[in-house]
Amino acid sequence: MVSWNRRVVNRRRVLGLAGAGVGSVLLPRHVSAQGTPVSSPGESRTVEHARGDAVIPVDPQRIVALGDEFLLADMLALGIQPIASSATYADGFIGIDPADVDGFEMEPFTLFDMDMEAILLLQPDLIVVAEYVYDMNPDTANAVAQIVPVVVVETLNPDWQAYILQLASIFGKEDEAQTQFEALSEAVEAAAAELQIEGTTVSVMTIYPGAQTVAVWVSADFMPVDILQQLGAIIRPDATEYDVDGAGRAQISLEQLSVIDGEVMIMLQSSAAAEEQRTVEEITGSPLWQGLPAVEADQIYVLERVGYPGELSGRLQILDAYRDVFGS
Repeated sequence: MVSWNRRVVNRRRVLGLAGAGVGSVLLPRHVSAQGTPVSSPGESRTVEHARGDAVIPVDPQRIVALGDEFLLADMLALGIQPIASSATYADGFIGIDPADVDGFEMEPFTLFDMDMEAILLLQPDLIVVAEYVYDMNPDTANAVAQIVPVVVVETLNPDWQAYILQLASIFGKEDEAQTQFEALSEAVEAAAAELQIEGTTVSVMTIYPGAQTVAVWVSADFMPVDILQQLGAIIRPDATEYDVDGAGRAQISLEQLSVIDGEVMIMLQSSAAAEEQRTVEEITGSPLWQGLPAVEADQIYVLERVGYPGELSGRLQILDAYRDVFGS
């Protein structure tokens, strides 16, 4: 199980009850670790969130996001600027414009190596947490919430607009969220008119490292599939024929590869994983794979699996990727 902090994992130390722990580094929130003014505590308000309620600043200035690039991208799209965030990999924020994170006060860190003590040294006045991060270690989350306000957002909510509105409501950004919804709807309509792919059968899939099955993305619960369906594409295989998980994915055995019969195939793979590339080479070298319609027609397109973070900016980015796929 992933903890919030490998070195600060129990309630006693997080609360500073074990001597030289997190509590020993806490300062008034208007003073930095270097003794310079940061911000006045100001007024506060109570907000409801996915795991309770919290008293937060009316205008938080020092926000930390814990939820990889997905949560970070949506915050940035709404005009919310954190000072630090977790990432998928510690060497950078995938799919995020470097200019948007240029002012961050901590290098990218993953959920596996994050240091809660170092995060608290930043003197955050609000920590925004994806629900799956909270659920990994609720005791630690609740202990941290006694030091810094913590709000949990439903990043796994299948109603993505409800999730965005919940996130926006924490910061009074509901109008901005509605503006983003309208702009996205217009962008999809424009792309549909431009690409003219209505009725085209498309298979979306991923081959994971060491897998003996192929993951096919078949449900609109998965954002790239949702966008394809809005553009008028028909997803193959049909979701009703398989046991689909909560992410919108079904597993196909290597003997069943022939069901991946879309005219176009979109492979979502990670270029950062060497083992994944080896598995892809093994599976795509099989005779069954070579007989797939998209393979024979040379209509296979590989996109970066984690390259389109966020429900708002991610949807616009995947639209641009589909323009490259279907506009060629």
